[in-house]
Amino acid sequence: MNRRLRAIFLFLAISLFYIISAARLIEIQIIDNEEYKFFADRQQKEVKKVEAERGIIYDRYGETLAYNEQITSFYVDLRMLKTKNKDLIADKFSSVFNKQKTYYLNLMNSNARLVFLERNVPKEKAIQIKNNLFFDELGTIDSYKRKYPYGELAAFAIGYTNDKNDGVDGIEKYYNEKLKGKDGFIVYFRDVQRRVVSLIEKESNPAIKGNDIYLTIDRKIQYITEDEIKNATLSLKAKGAIAIIMDVDAGEILALAIYPSYNLNEYYKYHNDARRNKALTDTYEPGSTFKSFVMSLALDENKVDINDKIFCENGTYVYNKLKINDVKKLGMIQIREAFENSSNIAMAKISENIEPEIFYRRLRDFGFGNYTRIDLPGETSGLLKTPSSFSKTTKAFMAFGYEVGVTPIQILNGFSSIVNGGFLKEPICLKKIIDSNGKVVFENEARFVRRTISKKTSELMISLLRGVVERGTAIEANSKLVTIIGKTGTSQKLDEKGYSKANYYASFIGAFPMKKPKYAGIVLLDSPQLEKYGGKAAAPVFRRIAERIAELYPENFKPVSFDNEKIVLEFFDKINDAEDKAKKDLKTDEKLSSQKNKTKNNYDSKKEHVSNESYSHSFYRRKLQANIMEEKN
Repeated sequence: MNRRLRAIFLFLAISLFYIISAARLIEIQIIDNEEYKFFADRQQKEVKKVEAERGIIYDRYGETLAYNEQITSFYVDLRMLKTKNKDLIADKFSSVFNKQKTYYLNLMNSNARLVFLERNVPKEKAIQIKNNLFFDELGTIDSYKRKYPYGELAAFAIGYTNDKNDGVDGIEKYYNEKLKGKDGFIVYFRDVQRRVVSLIEKESNPAIKGNDIYLTIDRKIQYITEDEIKNATLSLKAKGAIAIIMDVDAGEILALAIYPSYNLNEYYKYHNDARRNKALTDTYEPGSTFKSFVMSLALDENKVDINDKIFCENGTYVYNKLKINDVKKLGMIQIREAFENSSNIAMAKISENIEPEIFYRRLRDFGFGNYTRIDLPGETSGLLKTPSSFSKTTKAFMAFGYEVGVTPIQILNGFSSIVNGGFLKEPICLKKIIDSNGKVVFENEARFVRRTISKKTSELMISLLRGVVERGTAIEANSKLVTIIGKTGTSQKLDEKGYSKANYYASFIGAFPMKKPKYAGIVLLDSPQLEKYGGKAAAPVFRRIAERIAELYPENFKPVSFDNEKIVLEFFDKINDAEDKAKKDLKTDEKLSSQKNKTKNNYDSKKEHVSNESYSHSFYRRKLQANIMEEKN
């Protein structure tokens, strides 16, 4: 082959090489660009999730009830791990976590791609590792662990989170979407040795912290309530206890306590039954506390007058072949007295005057047989029979708290409407929500549901409920520090054989102070062995809670102010002036009567009028003075 042909062949070969190379480059860079870019990104680019911090939970005054602790999990990428670094890593982890060095060496001799050396390490220990080991093969995953600084306090209201930091119960579950925030991610490039080269800020998104929540719960009132029911449960040898305190007008839950409780930080150590919010989930037959509602509707329907007389059958009454008994053997007494002494017979007779449809509807108006719609999970609706399912004795037995199933939150919420003028509201546990920028995004307010009774009936019931405490079954609830009103309840528990003769629910439902009730509450003891009656077992517990709240917030129990006292004294002066004038007129009439016998009848009449007027003034003076003393106390 001559030189010319070799040159042409070489030229063609080189040209063909460049043509093929150019074609391949066009294929790689243009035609298959996206595919190769995808594989390159997968090899070099890495996305790391950044977990959002969950919102903090506070009580109504800003006391922290739930917060987040930053934790770190450490792993080793065995593809990058240098042999010389194994000992250094094992040494440091062994000293920080007090484990054998061989434990970590064995982990790093695994055939896996990634090996976790420690998970969920607290911040303090994580810093010791991060500040001393700077190896690309040692990776970290930062996250948060939920912490509850008060352990068992308000456990059933707050709830807890699982390993994924999602709410499982209580407020944590109900407002999970508001609390959990939005996870972010960071994108960065690694080199061929898996070392981080650069961060891609444009493709990265920061995590957004969850909203903070303020509850209506008052930490101090919560502690008082839990302390008292715990002491009562232990001292009376009861199976357990429930107590709720709420703001009568605002519908806000101030305390929700159940004993035994559980530690929110170690929820996994407790059985599911121990974590159940029995104040919302468990129904019971309320017994005599239910008389408050039946009496309210009877008064509101003008079926009875509190001064009417009623015969209580001397303690035993056969009603449709069933025997109804009273603890006290009462005869013919006023309805007021019958209520104060918690007569089952009187309530059964009162129920006879109420039509079944009205009886059912008015009880339904109080919220029975329905959800209160409190902002906590797991609530049940209770049981309220419809008129079509009434037997001949249903109304009579419901009148003193049997054949009806209620939850503690349900009966307390209905009772609040009795003492607040007749306004039923949906109880709430959330007060407000604050976003990650500190801005208030939602302020909660209890929704008005309906009017249950008139203001006049409410005032009558407050008077009756005060009588129960002053003279009736709840004398143990009477206090020198605060005027308490309320109703006792004692009901037999149902077991497999029927109504138990050994186990009872002892309860007290009440409010304070009497003049304008601010707080309402319920105390329910399950099977107290040393005292079964609500008046003896539950009423003293309520009194102690009320007294401690009064001492905690004395401003809510203000004595009469100087201005008010001045007005009262001026009113007394006017009464005295009126009495002096009346007496003066009487003396004038006496002089005239001595002269004219014909005026004798007029004189006697006027003397009687002045005497009555003087008595009336004296009565109101004493009443006002008593009110002042009561307010000061």
